[in-house]
Amino acid sequence: MANYVFLHMNGLKKDKIGTMDQHIERKKKSYPNNKTIDPARSHLNYHIVAPEKRYWEIVQDRLKDIKYPPRYNTIFLVEGVCTPSPAWIEAKSPEGQREFFEYVTEFIRKFYGESNIVSAVVHMDETHPHMHFVFTPITDYGKFLKKEVVGTKENRMRDLQNHFYEHISRKYPDISRGIPMDRTKRPSLPAQLFKSAAELAEHYNEIYEAVQNVGLFNNTKQKEEVMELLSRFTPEVARMNLTIKSTNDYIGRLESETAYKDEVIEKYRFENEEGKNDIARLKRELGSVKEEKEQLEQLISFLPAEEIRRAEREIGIAVTEGGRER
Repeated sequence: MANYVFLHMNGLKKDKIGTMDQHIERKKKSYPNNKTIDPARSHLNYHIVAPEKRYWEIVQDRLKDIKYPPRYNTIFLVEGVCTPSPAWIEAKSPEGQREFFEYVTEFIRKFYGESNIVSAVVHMDETHPHMHFVFTPITDYGKFLKKEVVGTKENRMRDLQNHFYEHISRKYPDISRGIPMDRTKRPSLPAQLFKSAAELAEHYNEIYEAVQNVGLFNNTKQKEEVMELLSRFTPEVARMNLTIKSTNDYIGRLESETAYKDEVIEKYRFENEEGKNDIARLKRELGSVKEEKEQLEQLISFLPAEEIRRAEREIGIAVTEGGRER
């Protein structure tokens, strides 16, 4: 099976920086709503680059030195995640894993600038080892400008993927290069969808067990107990319900692309490992999205429709019949 290393990045405006700081740097003592984090293993996390201060304090220090004042919607920080194939990274010793993440950080430093790097921390307390890196998107001429520093998939982001593979393959030749997006024309699925789905899947198990064991309609007291449990998750389920509706088109595109590539390989009947690996990955991604979607739809079916509508009103979202916000 081919091995890959994935990079995902998200821009952070001011209102998101504090939350991300707490999560990445593990400043909370517990994460009751995130079952993927094992606090008993958090002491195994380690920094390649440790932040000198809180993220927002670092941003404020950088603001003193820039030439151009930020706009109201400025992206002050970019948070990235480096995720290697689980079996590949877990086969390495702890020293080998750290050496790999240090090598990735070396690339991030060179590509985005040493002075821009805020933090690089490896999380060992979740399902698989991965690294979060944070940097300020400041240009060479002193301006916060994510579009120029990080770019889009048509320019600098594409260059990032190409240069990153060149860097990684020099030391780790067993890492494969995925087919570039500019060739596949494939949209990327937001990483947050998978994270939210995993968390809600844990909620699903808790709710399902409560419904089965307590009995939603047995008597008023039991019903109230279960409804209290459901109400804790209703706003989150309502938000995810909107996301589920938006994934249908993506699933359709994945199915079409997978079917097309199957036909191409069958038609020409030649060995094309890169194509086969890409198809296998697409099928895994498709299966994962479908499975989470079905599970979440079943979770939502437990909730009374009026509760979901009430929650959607409370979070300020009105959903049209087609599933779009208005």
